Amino acid sequence: MTAPAVSVSARRLTLVLGAAGLALVLAGCSSSFIPVAGAPSVPPREASSVAGSTPVERAHVGHDDLVVTPEPVPTWDEAATVAAGRSAEEAVAAFLAEADDAAWWSAVSPLLSLSAQQAYVGTDPTEVPGRTVAGAPVVLDAGSAYLARVCVPTDAGDYEVLLSRTGAGAPWLVERFGLPAVAAPTPEAVS
Repeated sequence: MTAPAVSVSARRLTLVLGAAGLALVLAGCSSSFIPVAGAPSVPPREASSVAGSTPVERAHVGHDDLVVTPEPVPTWDEAATVAAGRSAEEAVAAFLAEADDAAWWSAVSPLLSLSAQQAYVGTDPTEVPGRTVAGAPVVLDAGSAYLARVCVPTDAGDYEVLLSRTGAGAPWLVERFGLPAVAAPTPEAVS
């Protein structure tokens, strides 16, 4: 039995396909960058053309218009103390104001940090104890230049307000309103 004859065209086609396959395999080993769908577009490190320089890694994250500038580091000084006191007094006055829900929230929310906004969003202004600020705020302490505790006297008692800021130029924002202590009824008052 003899082997079937393979035509010259079939041999050429096999050689061409084999060469194309080899070219594809070798191309896969090259340093060209091919992004993967859904993955961040980060090309490999490129060799520097200047002897002795460090290669630079380039990345594209899709936010060319986003520039983040950090706030200057704050210091705790007299100006910070005054600003914290004023911010706490303004926030407590807005918190105590008699208004409908929408107007109350419109006045209070810009004075709150994002986490405080989430915590106080459902507050009923009619349930807030007190209606007016009754004295000057007193800054209790500053554990850091980013936090301040301020006591604000009201007609319902003292509110202890925790404030924060993100940098020297940033405003003081309320993290938490510490409500006035409510006196428990005495036994005589109950009978």
